[in-house]
Amino acid sequence: MRHRAGILVSLAAVVAVAITWFAGCAAPYPNALRDGSGNEIRFSEISPILYSTDLTEDQKKEALRNLGITDEELINLLLAQT
Repeated sequence: MRHRAGILVSLAAVVAVAITWFAGCAAPYPNALRDGSGNEIRFSEISPILYSTDLTEDQKKEALRNLGITDEELINLLLAQT
C-alpha cells in the first residue's frame, strides 16, 4: 500500500510539472543559455541542428553560431553529444 501511495505522489508531481510547462507559466531559468542580446536559446532550436543528417559538422557549428552561441568549447561539447 505504501508503494502505491509513493507512485501516486510521483505521478501527481509529474502531472503538475507538465501542466505548468505546457501552460507556459514556468518561471524563466536564471542560468539559461542566452545569446548576445539576452534572449534565451532553447534546446528546441538547437536540437534540429545537432541531429541533422543533412549538415556537415562545420555547417552545424556555423548554425549554432548563428543562433547566438559564441563559446567554441560549448559548441564542440554539444556536437560531441550527438
